[in-house]
Amino acid sequence: MMIVRIATKLLLVFSFCFSTFLFSQITGTVHDAEEFPLNNIIVKLLENDKVIKYTFTDTHGNYILNIPKKGIFQILVSSLNYEEIQIPVTVSDISSE
Repeated sequence: MMIVRIATKLLLVFSFCFSTFLFSQITGTVHDAEEFPLNNIIVKLLENDKVIKYTFTDTHGNYILNIPKKGIFQILVSSLNYEEIQIPVTVSDISSE
């Protein structure tokens, strides 16, 4: 018996925005190849393969992750029936105002 898994690649658009609190935010939108926004997609912030924060996309495919400290992280975007995407992120400054 042969199992065939069809995976569609997720496209991830993200931007950095720095807040006036003691954290930074990464915000973005997850959509498919046809630019259709995807909801309920899990977006995880990893540090050394450990989950630091996670969230889900809303009905418009948008997400917000609050970053509590400086460091080198990975953003992992995953869902059933889609290929996982992992993106390196470096946070070099945390707002202190």
